[in-house]
Amino acid sequence: MLREWLWAPILIGAGILFPGLAAAPVHADAGPDIAFLQVLDDQGITYSNATNIIDAGHAVCEYRSGHTLNETIAMIRRNSILDQHNAAYFVGAAEAAYCPTFLATELT
Repeated sequence: MLREWLWAPILIGAGILFPGLAAAPVHADAGPDIAFLQVLDDQGITYSNATNIIDAGHAVCEYRSGHTLNETIAMIRRNSILDQHNAAYFVGAAEAAYCPTFLATELT
């Protein structure tokens, strides 16, 4: 449980721990980053800083390498303001953009 709080600074920096923050403009350079941000924007998941939310997406993949999908969603849920649906959506968007091998194993 303590280890999960290590992800809180990433989520705080991304701005998804605090409600009411407007989405920052998308100025990412890499294709996967733009796609990830667009998916979040389309879902209505707001963030305060594009760079930090991208870092949080990559952190999902790092966390996911030692945890199940449900554990990863639960960690995001506990450490952010996202509800269950949006936490799962965030994890799925991160996997699709940054670690699609996890996404492929979930579909089989």
